[in-house]
Order: sequence, then C-alpha cells, then structure tokens
Amino acid sequence: MIPTFTVPESLHYIVEHHKAFIEKVCAAELVYTLKNEEGYVSSACNLMEDDEGVPYDKMCFWSDKALAESCMVAEWQDCRVDMIPLSTFIESWCIGMSSEGLIAGTEASAEGIGFEIDPLELILELAAQLEHTGKSIQLEKFKDINELVQQIKDILS
Repeated sequence: MIPTFTVPESLHYIVEHHKAFIEKVCAAELVYTLKNEEGYVSSACNLMEDDEGVPYDKMCFWSDKALAESCMVAEWQDCRVDMIPLSTFIESWCIGMSSEGLIAGTEASAEGIGFEIDPLELILELAAQLEHTGKSIQLEKFKDINELVQQIKDILS
C-alpha cells in the first residue's frame, strides 16, 4: 500500500480542489485526462515519495474539460482531452493504477501541482460521495459499488 501524506499548509487549497473534484465527477459521472500519441499523461508526484525518497509516478485527472485543457502547455501541449465514464474510471483506471503502483492526481495546475492520492483511497472517496448523493453507478466486474468498497477495505486493513 502506498503511504498517505499530510498536505503542507501552503498547499491546503489543493484539498479544497480535490473535494470539488469528488463532487463534480460524481455528479457528472465523467472524468477527464490528457492523452498524446505516446499515451496518457503522467508526472512525478510533488508530495508522495517511496521509502528511498523517489517520487511516485502519478496519472492526472480533472473534473472539467476546460481545466484539463488549461494544462495543455509545455510537455503536454500536444495532448488532447480524453473523457472517461466514472464507472470505467473506478473499475479499470483506479484498480489498474493501484496494481501498477501509481498515484492518482486530481485537479492539477499547469505546473503539475494537485492533490495526490492512492487510487484505492480515491475509489473509497468516490463511493462515499455517490452514497451521500444517493447515486448509483453500474459496474461490470462487481455486483455493485458496495462489493468493490468492501474488497478495498479488506485489502487496506
């Protein structure tokens, strides 16, 4: 399991942006990312490192197409926005990132500063928001989101 971290006070705004990400993607049931001819964008984490001090790699996601487009600068200038249904994001992306030891980055700025979270923890946050709003999503590999949440809790405990 990837360790959690405490956000420095100077970057506390990223926590608020992350909370907004959770609310918006659950409401719209869509997540946005950037892709170029080499694949989906990733970058080094700014806040999370392994035991040897090496930053984890993170995949970047946004709640809004315009936010994703605003990051299409520098090494991401040749990218296009890709839209991912929330159910696919949860079942395929987050679980896949976890198995590959990647971090999820939400609402990153053009400078790459954004919230960084273990993908399984991200699923738990998304599931809690879906439950809070009374929404349900159809999953292909699990009976429902509760079954997936229970499996994640078993893994993380």
